[in-house]
Amino acid sequence: MFYASIPIGLGILGLIFLVLSVRISRLRNRHKVGLGDGGNAELHRAIRAHANFFEYVPICMLLILVAQGMSVSGWFILAAMIALVVGRIAHAVGLSGSEGPSSGRLIGTLLTWIVLGGMSVILLVH
Repeated sequence: MFYASIPIGLGILGLIFLVLSVRISRLRNRHKVGLGDGGNAELHRAIRAHANFFEYVPICMLLILVAQGMSVSGWFILAAMIALVVGRIAHAVGLSGSEGPSSGRLIGTLLTWIVLGGMSVILLVH
């Protein structure tokens, strides 16, 4: 049951990445920008939300998958997947709305760092 959270979570994360990717394409078309952000703040935020997702999700997923392979408690795996999915959604929404501080970015960053740090420590001591 607990390990079903990995494929479900990965599926959700894949869809989030797709949404972030499509958003960039749509904004590039709307603002006629082929490369970079063309000085457009909205496009810049979309690019950063997409890049930030890709900077954190692969290493977090690798840690979670290795933890599963080491038979770490299913509760930890489930909690990590939920925190990662919620954190990445919160961060993307928060960054998409404002370049400045936002509760979504704060929550998203904290949840992602908890997964990253927590799963790293679990692997080191397991």
